Amino acid sequence: MIKICVLVKRRPDLSRAQFIRYYEENHVKLITRLLPQLTGYRRNYICFDDPMTYLGPFLTENDSSQLAKPDFDVISEARFADRASFESFIAALQAPETARLIAEDEENFCDRPFTRVLVVEEHITM
Repeated sequence: MIKICVLVKRRPDLSRAQFIRYYEENHVKLITRLLPQLTGYRRNYICFDDPMTYLGPFLTENDSSQLAKPDFDVISEARFADRASFESFIAALQAPETARLIAEDEENFCDRPFTRVLVVEEHITM
């Protein structure tokens, strides 16, 4: 399975709730309509108010000052059945009209210069 993870930062003028609402109610619908190659699409919103976000499993409270606040608000995952589906997704994403529609929509909720896309190899234990 091919998967990409996208790290997205919200626009500074939006609250976390506004960011999530726009992403879930608008952007997700646009992406799934324009890019049917996806076999899975998940959003993992960072819980900034949870102390474990900063402490991590191996640090004591005294070590927490060494951890920086994440510079993104969500980790989005896009899954593809196979390499051919992934390559078709990339081609569709690069089509001028699709790219324009996505970029215009992203301006409504995310700080685009901070977006990072990672192709990952998933290993599942359980």
